[in-house]
Amino acid sequence: MNPTPKKILIVDDEEYVVDMIKLRLEEEGYEIQSAPDGSVAIKTAESFQPDLIIMDLMMEGLTGTETIKILKANKNTSIIPVLVLTGKVSEEDKKEVLSAGAKDFITKPILPARLLFQIKKMLPSDGE
Repeated sequence: MNPTPKKILIVDDEEYVVDMIKLRLEEEGYEIQSAPDGSVAIKTAESFQPDLIIMDLMMEGLTGTETIKILKANKNTSIIPVLVLTGKVSEEDKKEVLSAGAKDFITKPILPARLLFQIKKMLPSDGE
């Protein structure tokens, strides 16, 4: 019997990034939804209840960090781990996103193998 696929929400305003990640993760058997910005991400996280959220930091409207703080303050989404995807990598940025509640982060440009490794590390499969 196949385990229920893990659900991942990808939050990024760059469509090609979302498409690339989505394609790769669907090949691995993950169920994917995406959101173009923080406010849509919050609504989607509540309804979709993903096992993991992959969050860009630099977006229109709410930043990734602001969105993470809102998700972590919401009882319906507070336990969902967040993997931050960013082109910004200063020590200050790292501290800020981790203190906001992100579990880990990965820098752009994204290497699919590295992203997959991070996801598997954060989402152990049921049989492990």
